[in-house]
Amino acid sequence: MLAIVEAIRMWRPYLFRRKFFVQTDQRSLKYFLDQCVATPEQQKWLAKLMGYDYEIIYRPDSENSVADALSHQPNSPVLHHLHTTAVTLWDEIKGRVVIPSCVTLWTKLLHEAHNTKIGGHSSVLRTFKQLAQKFYWPKMHQFVQAYIKHCEACQKMKSETLYPAGLLHPLPIPSQVSDDITLDFVEGLPTSHDKDTILVVVDSFTYHPQTDGQTEVVNQCVEKYLHCFVHQWSHKWSTYIPWAELWYNKTFHASTGMTPFQALYGCLPHLFHNYRSGDSSLHEEDVTFDVGEMEFLKLHPYRQQLIFKRAHQKLVGHFYEPYPIIQKIGMVAYKLQLSEGARIHPIFHVSLLKKIVGDLGGYSTELPPVNDEGIILLEPQ
Repeated sequence: MLAIVEAIRMWRPYLFRRKFFVQTDQRSLKYFLDQCVATPEQQKWLAKLMGYDYEIIYRPDSENSVADALSHQPNSPVLHHLHTTAVTLWDEIKGRVVIPSCVTLWTKLLHEAHNTKIGGHSSVLRTFKQLAQKFYWPKMHQFVQAYIKHCEACQKMKSETLYPAGLLHPLPIPSQVSDDITLDFVEGLPTSHDKDTILVVVDSFTYHPQTDGQTEVVNQCVEKYLHCFVHQWSHKWSTYIPWAELWYNKTFHASTGMTPFQALYGCLPHLFHNYRSGDSSLHEEDVTFDVGEMEFLKLHPYRQQLIFKRAHQKLVGHFYEPYPIIQKIGMVAYKLQLSEGARIHPIFHVSLLKKIVGDLGGYSTELPPVNDEGIILLEPQ
C-alpha cells in the first residue's frame, strides 16, 4: 500500500481530477477501502488518497509477466539507458511542472487559480505568483494577464485603477464678473438660528484666471475657521459666517500671489483704520471740562415764525446761563443739570459749551421759549 501512495504522490499532476486504475498482485489491497482501518499507518495512507478517483484491480503474478520481466532482469539495456545516478529534473525546473503548449490545459489551470473560491478573482500578479509556484509554460504572465482581462466577474465588480478617461479641456474665459460661478453646500452642521447648511459660492472670473480654484477647498477652509471659534458653542456657527467670508477674502493665497478681494476688485480691503493727521486737525482744539463746573450753553433759535414769533432775532444772546456738569458722556459730550421744566435733552456736544471767565455778578439768561404743546423752538447748533 505504501508503494501505491508514493506512486500517486509522484504522479499527482497527471492523476488529479482524473479516474485511473491501480493494478496490483496483492489481493488484500482490492478490499482496502471496504475493510475496517485498524492501524494509524493505514489511516494516514487513506487520508493521503482522499480526493483521487481511482480503482484498485487485482492481477495475479501469472498474468503480470511484464512487471516480472522488468524486475527479474535488472541488467536490461533499456533500463540501463534510462537509469541515472541523480535525479536532476526537479532541480532544473525549480520544482515546477512544465505544461506543454495546450491552451485548454492552461485555461483549466487558470480557472482553478483565479475563478474558484480559493482563487478569489485575484489580481494578475497574485494569480501569476500562485501558478508559478507549481507550473511553467512559455509566456505564462501574458496568458494570465489576457485571461483576467476577459474575466466577466472582474470587469463588472472591480473598479479600474487607471486615470479617468477623456482629456481635460479648459473652461471658457468668462466675459464679466459673476458670469461663471461654482456652488457647493456644507452640510451636516448643527442647527444654528434655524439654519443647518452653508452655501459656498466661488466666482471663477477675476482679474487673474488662475483664481478659478476648487470649491471643495473653500469648504474645507470655512469648516476649519468655524472649528477654531465655535468648537464649544457649535449652535452659534451662523453668527461667524460673515466673519469667515471676510477672513477668506482678505487672506493671502500663494497660488495667485494676492487676496481674493484684490484679485476681484484690484485693491486691498480696508481692514485697519489708519489715522493720519490732516489739515483739519490744525483748526481743531481739544477742550475738556470737569464734572461740577459751571458752563455756558449755546443754542440757536429755531426759525419757524408760524408757531412762535420773537422780535429782534439778531439781538438774542448766543449763550444761556451757566449750568453745572453732572456727567461726562463719551469723549466729547457732557450732561448738564438744567432747570426744572426745561424741555430739552440734557446732553450736549463740547462745541456747545463755553467756560466761564470771572464773576458774572448774578447775570442770568432765560431758557429758550416753547409753545403750548411743549415743542422746543430752539435746537442745538
